[in-house]
Amino acid sequence: MGRGEALMLAFLIAMAMISFLPMWRTIEIGGMAVFGWLLAALMILSPTLALLVTRRADRANVKKIRHDATGFNDTQTGSGSSGSETDPED
Repeated sequence: MGRGEALMLAFLIAMAMISFLPMWRTIEIGGMAVFGWLLAALMILSPTLALLVTRRADRANVKKIRHDATGFNDTQTGSGSSGSETDPED
């Protein structure tokens, strides 16, 4: 699990723990208990945050793979290319 994913998981667990505290059931904002507002926020934030973190991780992996394919960052095999190939993405 990456650092961003671990931070996201910790944030969502903390938000869920805070949302379920008993004090939020009696306080009202706009005619609705704060508990309901927090759960609504959690329902919107959790998938949105997960998509953003996953998208960021995917972009980082694509850049890493792309550099490996062109030979710029080929440190494991020691047979890096000369860099004369053209990148099909450009």
